[in-house]
Amino acid sequence: MKAFSLFCLIALSACSYFYDDIFITKNLPKAKLHQKYYAEIQMKEQAIIEDKFSIETDLNKDSGLTILANQGTTFAHSTTVITGIPQRTGKYKIQISGVARSGLEKFDKEFILIVEE
Repeated sequence: MKAFSLFCLIALSACSYFYDDIFITKNLPKAKLHQKYYAEIQMKEQAIIEDKFSIETDLNKDSGLTILANQGTTFAHSTTVITGIPQRTGKYKIQISGVARSGLEKFDKEFILIVEE
């Protein structure tokens, strides 16, 4: 009975770990004011439910930066690109959330982009 309980615990922890770690990118590199910036937020490649995927951010046109979603080559949304020339210093939030088709598991992660002088 102990062996079965241990097996179940390991199996459940392995399943939950996968979705807690869906993002390959953990942090964004800092950006320098008035210098070209390019960064990618990468996820493990898997099918994402299209109408459940969202990106929310406080970046706007005045920031000089653009977010390009759906840049994956094999699976949609596996790569999100942030590019441009930052025009303002500050701390910007990028929240990516959605649901993966395998297991219908939800994911939600906030990335912080810091623009310095």
